[in-house]
Amino acid sequence: MATNVLLPQWGMNMDDGTLVKWLVKEGDEVQPGQPLVEIETAKINSELESPTAGVVAHIMSEEGTVVKVGDIVVVIGAPDENPPKPESASPRAGGSGRRRAAAPQETKGAGSKAQVTPIARRLAKDNDIDLDSVTGTGPRGRITEDDIRAAMAARDTQSSAENRQIVPKARQLARQHNIDLADVIGTGPGGRVLVADVENALRTSDPASVYGDAVAESTPLTGLRKIISDRMSLSVRSMAQVTLTTEIDAT
Repeated sequence: MATNVLLPQWGMNMDDGTLVKWLVKEGDEVQPGQPLVEIETAKINSELESPTAGVVAHIMSEEGTVVKVGDIVVVIGAPDENPPKPESASPRAGGSGRRRAAAPQETKGAGSKAQVTPIARRLAKDNDIDLDSVTGTGPRGRITEDDIRAAMAARDTQSSAENRQIVPKARQLARQHNIDLADVIGTGPGGRVLVADVENALRTSDPASVYGDAVAESTPLTGLRKIISDRMSLSVRSMAQVTLTTEIDAT
């Protein structure tokens, strides 16, 4: 009888994993405990081992694919068996999966289409944030405190964009490269947008236009590095960037 090897949940906050490198191929014989594939999660890199002896019948996803917890990663069959390939990597797709997410209950008032943490709901109410306009990034789309703070930062940025001072050359450079000045952080006096600020935004959005052939490829962040990047970006968007200099006369 064929065995569907599912992606286990190696941590309480683990929702998915990226298939980094397959260590077997279809048709290979495997033994219990033999590593099948290297998987990268938000916090660890680990190997998914075979739970049984048999032959690799079907590899469900290619390297680089993000697989949800509970999805079928590989199918292992008996040596004389030719099991059919599942139509979907998710056992939940056919309604027969063991893991079934409970449908979020609707609540009255703002944010009725998604679950909202209590602190996020209170923060949204205190700052006049419409929960229906916020996209939740928590489990099953739940709206968290970070989502509300990001919405507050986006609103403040949009409302103050027209009042910011922008150097004419910086405005011209932004227009030439289709850079949205609302997304540019000004480092000049009073938050004034300088040419260097636009150039920095240009390097971030389109490195090839600045460095030319020196940029060979762009590799997306995954795992722990992606988590760090998301947290640092949120910090820049939601917190004031201040440099404090203090001079002391020790003579």
